Amino acid sequence: MRFGLSSHIYRYAIRGLPGQPGPLVRPVDLLGRAAALGLQVVQFCENLSLAALTTAEWEELLATSRRLGVAIEVGTRGLEPANLLASVDRAAQAGSRALRLVLDATDLAVIAEALHPVVRRCQQREVMLAIENHCDLRSEQLVELLQRLDSRWLAVCLDTANTTGLLEHPRETVAALSRYSMQLHLKDYAVEKAAIGYRITGRVLGQGWLDVPAVLEALMGAGRDPDVLLEQWMEPEASLEATLAKEQAWVETSVRTARGHLARWAPQS
Repeated sequence: MRFGLSSHIYRYAIRGLPGQPGPLVRPVDLLGRAAALGLQVVQFCENLSLAALTTAEWEELLATSRRLGVAIEVGTRGLEPANLLASVDRAAQAGSRALRLVLDATDLAVIAEALHPVVRRCQQREVMLAIENHCDLRSEQLVELLQRLDSRWLAVCLDTANTTGLLEHPRETVAALSRYSMQLHLKDYAVEKAAIGYRITGRVLGQGWLDVPAVLEALMGAGRDPDVLLEQWMEPEASLEATLAKEQAWVETSVRTARGHLARWAPQS
């Protein structure tokens, strides 16, 4: 088990607010933040894509990863063939265990056809393809996709909150996908009463509705060894400065909370 961050946990530090552009945290900066928190891995998703890095920036990132002892995992989104194949190669160059993928598609036949050459490239490069449950497929559909493709180079990046957008409870998601999961996006959520109806929103880890011990038991207790990567859904404040301070506070609190839960599963010396 490795413990770390997904780049989506720093959405405001990376992108800022509308009309208030952020400081545009660089990938090397995110490695530094993870190292300062004593973490082992950072997953770079599409909000902080590595595809646009120059050769010099890419070499700096790899050197920083080695120097700080923080591993790089690569993520991408969509089914564009050239991007997917290049992302597999990039993941292999970075030493990533897997390429995390958000599909952004709902037709299983179309997805399967698009992924066949990607799975072959994953096999050639010895990189797993970890498909994230999102708001496109229900968990049983994602399982059906894995069965259609039928490859040992396929796995799941299990997100504990995303499929609530399809009104699927996290315990259903975990029950369906835990056996396939090699990455865990651990983030908390709550359902709030709105002016009319309800809304699903984020919480600091441990302060929402997610049963964190049950999620970890379902994976680690069943013998899985996932990368545990923190994410969060956080509502912004009125100013960028207040938003960034809140974001960092949420990150630090969630790291402490997760570390407490993960201590049970840490290897004994």
